[in-house]
Amino acid sequence: MKKALNLGCGRKQFPDFVNIDIDKEVNPDIVWDLNKGLPLEILKKKNYFEEIIMFESIEHLQNFQKILLQCFEALKPNGKITITTHNYRGLMHRIKALKGDSSIFWNFSHVICFTDVILKKELEFAGFKDIVVKGNSFSFKYLPPQFSGNIKAIAIKEATNQNE
Repeated sequence: MKKALNLGCGRKQFPDFVNIDIDKEVNPDIVWDLNKGLPLEILKKKNYFEEIIMFESIEHLQNFQKILLQCFEALKPNGKITITTHNYRGLMHRIKALKGDSSIFWNFSHVICFTDVILKKELEFAGFKDIVVKGNSFSFKYLPPQFSGNIKAIAIKEATNQNE
């Protein structure tokens, strides 16, 4: 089995990853609803994967905390998870909210609104270390996350001892 996971891949699939998505029309490697957790064949692979990516998919999951815990278990020591999502603390979201535009906070397919602070805390709760959260928008990617409409988090599953 490949050593990397792409969760909620949609059409952004990568050949070196196991691409998982609920939509069979995008032809992923595994058709699966991540709201049920990770697929059984993935859950059996504890400390196996080197990398997991979730691009613009975590905000669609009702059980994102369960998924993060399962990702932690699936990653090998020093494995990396990368997550991108909308940043509801971002400058453009704030401006729209001040104008009375509540649509930025409610998209019917989004079940949670993340901020840089919330995403970092959830990754910490799942056991990840060395967490870096930064802006991920084209125009604001070099500014602090609070200015960016999207955020990118990178976290590591630390080795528990010298032999790992």
